[in-house]
Amino acid sequence: MTDVVIVGGGPAGILLAHRFREHGIRHKVLERGKVGQSWRDMRPGMVLLSPGVPGTDWTSLTLERPIWSFPGVRRPFPTREDFLCYVDAFARDQGNSVFLLCLTSGEAGENPQSGDQRGEHLARRRAEELRGAAAVLGIQHEIAGFTNGAFKRKYPNQRLWLPGAALEAWREVRDPEQVVVDVATQLKPHIVLAIEPNWGWTGHPEHRAAAELARSAASRVGAEVAYAVMSAAEFTDQFDTSRWSGKRGMSYWTVKIAAARHHVSQYRLPTDAEKHPEQSPDLSVEHFRRGGTVESDK
Repeated sequence: MTDVVIVGGGPAGILLAHRFREHGIRHKVLERGKVGQSWRDMRPGMVLLSPGVPGTDWTSLTLERPIWSFPGVRRPFPTREDFLCYVDAFARDQGNSVFLLCLTSGEAGENPQSGDQRGEHLARRRAEELRGAAAVLGIQHEIAGFTNGAFKRKYPNQRLWLPGAALEAWREVRDPEQVVVDVATQLKPHIVLAIEPNWGWTGHPEHRAAAELARSAASRVGAEVAYAVMSAAEFTDQFDTSRWSGKRGMSYWTVKIAAARHHVSQYRLPTDAEKHPEQSPDLSVEHFRRGGTVESDK
């Protein structure tokens, strides 16, 4: 049940939502487009007439999270782009809880760079890595415990596996569809995010199977589905992680790299990766596609 409906998701609307949330008032924000849509319709490069610097700050939404605390802001007068990124960051961090469901522990990892052997030891190590990364990101997570690579043992003579093979192998232990639906029913998410299911980033059958499970569960609970896609793919939204986050003075990219450094059994990062998002354009700018038609080839 909603106590208050806020019409308009601009700076005033999201600040009001922030205050309602602080006081436990149930509310919804209605916006015709994206957050701060009227600002998005303004002239690119426009410079604000209100200063946003310590001591003379007429621009920040709150002094607990001022615009001047983020790197790269034009001083003393921010630009339209500065303000939009600030508003985006403020809105994204307002009470949006994130839950990550991992179906396996990745114990059959293709190239465990840490030297760990595949199997139970690697599963424990990757579970610890995930806990560390989740703590950095401030999210909750759960590992469902399905066997990574079970489809290869069930169909050992194949060289090409489709998502259905992964699902069939998992069903020998328990029903993966029911596991994901149970989690979605408990959480009642607004958005379910998965890897793009037609081919994914790697074509891995378990990645594609997970995307199909996510889509199915989202339809059961009435959630919107969004897919993370590669930058070369057609997309409807993009998010530049080199800009600000809700953590004072840190960009999303910096937070993301800090989390990624926990996954040492999967890849190594340059020691100065935090300073050079431009060197990893496929990771620093994330692309998403909403819903859409999914071609199933189970």
